[in-house]
Amino acid sequence: MRVRLIPSRMWTRLVKRWAPTSLFGRSLLIIILPVALMQIAVTWAFFEAHWRIVTTQLSDALAGDVAWDVAEYETDPRPDALARLAARAERTQSLSIAFRPEALPSSPPRSRVLPAFDHALKSALEDRLKEDFWV
Repeated sequence: MRVRLIPSRMWTRLVKRWAPTSLFGRSLLIIILPVALMQIAVTWAFFEAHWRIVTTQLSDALAGDVAWDVAEYETDPRPDALARLAARAERTQSLSIAFRPEALPSSPPRSRVLPAFDHALKSALEDRLKEDFWV
């Protein structure tokens, strides 16, 4: 059983109406259309892979910075040492550190705008930290 959305007579009529009628137009369509489709597919594949690789590398670098800061805090958890660590992290890593002794919230306070970034950062932090966190 075949389901047809458009009857075959209408389909051929639509193709004849929109297809070029001249030999030059048809040859241009035969040459240009496959090249354009291939170019679009290759460009999309390249940028998708590039975006994923760069996101992973940047997430790993940020997770390394956060893990280093956590390890430094664990070696000296005094409030004045935390203030020095926060100032150094702000100055050298552009990270803002705030100590919150209360439990982590059950869900993040913001909605996920870019879930691919959140996932990459979360997996990188899971690899480097043993403490609880949220992204």
